[in-house]
Amino acid sequence: IEDAPVLEMFTEKVFEQLNCLRRYWSVKAYCPSTNISPKIVLGDSRDLKTYDILDLASGTVDAIVTSPPYATALPYIDTDRLSLLFLFGINSTERGLLERHLTGSREILKGEKTELEEKLFNGSSDLGTQDLPINIVTFLQEIYVGNQRSEVGFRKKNVPSLLLRYFADMRATLTRMAYVLKPGASAFVVLGDSKTSAGGRRVTIPTTEFVSQIALTCGFSLQEKVPISVTTENMKHIKNSITENTILHLVKM
Repeated sequence: IEDAPVLEMFTEKVFEQLNCLRRYWSVKAYCPSTNISPKIVLGDSRDLKTYDILDLASGTVDAIVTSPPYATALPYIDTDRLSLLFLFGINSTERGLLERHLTGSREILKGEKTELEEKLFNGSSDLGTQDLPINIVTFLQEIYVGNQRSEVGFRKKNVPSLLLRYFADMRATLTRMAYVLKPGASAFVVLGDSKTSAGGRRVTIPTTEFVSQIALTCGFSLQEKVPISVTTENMKHIKNSITENTILHLVKM
């Protein structure tokens, strides 16, 4: 789009949202439950300080419902780059820094990539590889070896280190979730599997299964896996889309 009317397009969307809110409030009186005022903060789910800001002490939360990022599946900030610039003045340099720190990010610096690859094969505990189930580490090593044996671009070469970082981040978040939940309380985690290639063959990244295994090491039991369908609106990229999701019902031990 050349010379797009950004402000006008944004304003149109705002009024669409306002109409949705008006419809909600027109029937709100029929709601059988009482509204609870939300408390929203900008924080990192991997960092215990975020939970302190929310006044969430150990064993105080009744339930968690969350849809975390999938493993290297989407360039999450890319879809919001215009909003970040227009609303918050965040330029490309600042956006890049934000993106690299997101769980599930596909962006990584060369030095960090090299360090993660070394830790993948050395079993370094400071990243948590010793705390990850051995089959996850083996899976990532196989992808690394497969890509070394074939001609692939830099994106594919980044996959093993990105996945190691992702699963270590998910373990950190699940550990924090277990910390704040009451014993016997539930966490519902919506996830989906993505795909990559290694050694010239298509490989499914079993994110749902791996995260459920990690959860067992963080103080959870797996109650059930609930399959749900996904709407694929953009048919142009249907071959790369995630068509099924799973709700992991976890229970704090």
